[in-house]
Amino acid sequence: MKSVIIIGDGNYGKLVQLMVKRSDQLKLIAVLDDSFQGEKFKNGIKYGSILLNLQHEAYYFVAIGDNKIRKKITAKLKKNFRKQISLIDPTAYVDPKANIKEGSIIMAKAIVQAYADIGENVIINTGSIIEHDVFVADFAHICPGSILTGGVTIFEGALMGAGSTVIPLKKVGAWCVVGAGSVVIKNIASKKSVAGSPAKEIGVR
Repeated sequence: MKSVIIIGDGNYGKLVQLMVKRSDQLKLIAVLDDSFQGEKFKNGIKYGSILLNLQHEAYYFVAIGDNKIRKKITAKLKKNFRKQISLIDPTAYVDPKANIKEGSIIMAKAIVQAYADIGENVIINTGSIIEHDVFVADFAHICPGSILTGGVTIFEGALMGAGSTVIPLKKVGAWCVVGAGSVVIKNIASKKSVAGSPAKEIGVR
């Protein structure tokens, strides 16, 4: 059984905690968040501030929804701790030929098809569909119900809003935000905010 430390106690972090607690292969030993004052133990789990008494033999998972903050915290942790863990909800489907890198999560009822390549510290949220040959770069967040059709590329830190769709072979640039329900039918440059169907630029990040 693998011991797991979760970084983050917000709403998303609490969902991740439940996922780990339900697993018969993982043991949650600590939850760390800067909102905690000091240390406390509850039901055998330590609660305290980030980087407080982290254990080298434990795996960690950064359960921070904000892509930029997740990247910043991960960079700090990697200086001393190398063992991130990836999490896959038992109701999700991940094809054996898909590649999921460390620190990423595949949430309930999501689908990741063959030859999809999911980078580090990516969130594939509830009910999302990642079709064949899709590449999702590090620190991206694919929100609930999003659909990435065949051959789509999502670059680092991009946020695909709930229910958004990208048609085949299109690319969404680094640190873009695609609004909820949007349909992307052409490539989106880095650091753009787009929305609508078809998706159109509404701002620059």
